[in-house]
Amino acid sequence: MTLYDLAQDRQPAGYRRINEALLDPAIAPCVPSGAPLGGTSIAIDADLAPDADYDLDILAPKAGDRPVVLATRFRTSHYATPRAFVDALGYTSPDVAPFLPDDLLIPDGMALPAGGFVEGDAALDAALAAIDAETLPLPTRGARSYVAWSFDEATGWHVEALVVDSPEPMRRESTVVDAAGVASAGVRMEPLRATIGGTTLDPYRANARWTRVILRPAAPIAVTAPESVLALVFSTSEGTISGSRRVRAVPSVLEREGL
Repeated sequence: MTLYDLAQDRQPAGYRRINEALLDPAIAPCVPSGAPLGGTSIAIDADLAPDADYDLDILAPKAGDRPVVLATRFRTSHYATPRAFVDALGYTSPDVAPFLPDDLLIPDGMALPAGGFVEGDAALDAALAAIDAETLPLPTRGARSYVAWSFDEATGWHVEALVVDSPEPMRRESTVVDAAGVASAGVRMEPLRATIGGTTLDPYRANARWTRVILRPAAPIAVTAPESVLALVFSTSEGTISGSRRVRAVPSVLEREGL
């Protein structure tokens, strides 16, 4: 177990405001240097089982008494590495996964709202409602991906978005300790982009837990080849990783139904 000073961005908002004010010599010239309010980060190295619940209790022994300072419960991921997680989403590397994503067919006259990335349940639900997909269930066991298609009588089928669902959050925070021993908030992994051929789909909506993410291209994609590669790219603390699967030029449901 290793102890570190708690980074400013991890402190409660009230602590941060007091520290920022007292560290400004123009505001508090008589206060010695150093933040008066702080905290501690604890790094623990332990072998943890996958997909298991753990209790963490922090005690403060004093004269035979052991009052609990902090008690929390957490659950470990089913996956040991980001690579294993991306593979489980159905995007493998180096081989392209043979499975096609599911389809969302956008009704005529409906479209995703304009705008950039927004995180939050309400914004994501509103986006799905705008394309008549508000009843799309979240996965309970395995991950699922949906390609959202629109149809134009003159130009045919176009990819409007990619919806990726996961039983576990796709964005993971972490604590990073620099060479000076200062701990700060970081990101373990998060979706960076998807690509179909040479066209990029950027994050457009994510729910609060990041178990559902919508990625969207700048303009609808006409998939011209009979079959293309759909890649999903994640940023991780060790660099970017990606995996891929197949996508057809038209919704796969048409082929399954013989249309």
